[in-house]
Amino acid sequence: MVRDALAPRSEEALAAGVRDNAVDLVLARWSDESVAAFFSRHAPGGIDAGERQRALSLLEAERQAMLMQASCGWFFDDITEPGSVQVMRHAKRAMDLARQVLDLDLEARFVEILRRAPVNDPRYSTGAEVYDALVRPAAVDLSRIAAGTALYALFGLDHPAAASGMYDVAGDWPYRLNAKERRILGTVRVRCRATGEEALFDAAALFDGIDRIILGVREPGGGEAFRTVWESSDPAGAIAGAFSRVYTAPDLSDEERWTISREIGPGIGDAVCTVYRDAMPTIGALEDLGLPAPGAAVRLLAHARAERLLAMIREGCPDPGRFFALAEEVRAGSIEPDLAALGEAASRRITLALRAAAARPDDPAPLEEVSRTVGCAKVFPLPLALWESQNICVGMRGHYAEMRERAGRGDGGAERWAEAFGRAAACLGVRVT
Repeated sequence: MVRDALAPRSEEALAAGVRDNAVDLVLARWSDESVAAFFSRHAPGGIDAGERQRALSLLEAERQAMLMQASCGWFFDDITEPGSVQVMRHAKRAMDLARQVLDLDLEARFVEILRRAPVNDPRYSTGAEVYDALVRPAAVDLSRIAAGTALYALFGLDHPAAASGMYDVAGDWPYRLNAKERRILGTVRVRCRATGEEALFDAAALFDGIDRIILGVREPGGGEAFRTVWESSDPAGAIAGAFSRVYTAPDLSDEERWTISREIGPGIGDAVCTVYRDAMPTIGALEDLGLPAPGAAVRLLAHARAERLLAMIREGCPDPGRFFALAEEVRAGSIEPDLAALGEAASRRITLALRAAAARPDDPAPLEEVSRTVGCAKVFPLPLALWESQNICVGMRGHYAEMRERAGRGDGGAERWAEAFGRAAACLGVRVT
């Protein structure tokens, strides 16, 4: 439905060939140079800032509409599976951009269709409830990223949105207190590289324990407004009263919770796994007796499995079969793994493997590792940042041609390398010729 409604309007608004050529933007992670080159080619007479942003937003809506059709999102037996949830998140992003750029509101019809989707998970009765619980809360805009930036800045961390290459994020924090009660107040500029949308916000964060967090975002109000909030004897109340958008602990994403938990309690993941290992004999005995394990034990098991998945990715997925089996066990659990952390680890491992392949031009092992890791990442699917890996792969295509020539002359090692490179390039979406 989303595709059928969006495609004609996008085709009408975009000149022929523009969408296909936009792949250059994606491969370059929407760098300033690639965007300038793109519009120099497709708008040689010049284009104003508003029309430029509109065109980029339309192209991003089209990209999200393609991502939402990833077939692996519907291979599973329930709409609550991570892959199914991920494609619905892509659909929501496409619909949000369609509403913003084309004044085309598709979400109500989309949710109505989901009301007819059955769900096996007893926590939800229809697909619409899954959408409300797992898709809508995951949607972020520039102001939500600004709020998250303040939270991460409290602990000296960069927002993952900046590391993803999708956003430029810059914070300035003239008011900062790192004591038992952590506080920060300043401004955040956020730019979505894919759409060109940009905004400046006042942002504040207060941390007084993992369940006592308050974040605030608003339009810039100036130094006097900052001082009023900072000097208040009730900082939480001041933020809640002075900022137009306020988030508290229940509003945090799983990624934010785990990141902050690791900062305030280093080694928390290992500690949880240790507790689980100690409780494993008891859990096994309960299973043998056909008795349900306590909820805490189930959550410990789910976390221990997720940590093992992370360790396997960091090792380059040497045993994909074991990874797939463990992923199925994680899916059957009640806690969704930290997909962002898994995706970041997979992206880093893929990049390291490509660097090793470039440094060892006759060794197929790093290329085979790339294929294994990407294959494992597709199980959920994980969000991958592949631009650096893709660029390295593109730079190796000349060597690939040489290895194919050697393979044609009967060089078995060259043949294995060329086959491994072809598979790795296909996994990364890079054409080899």
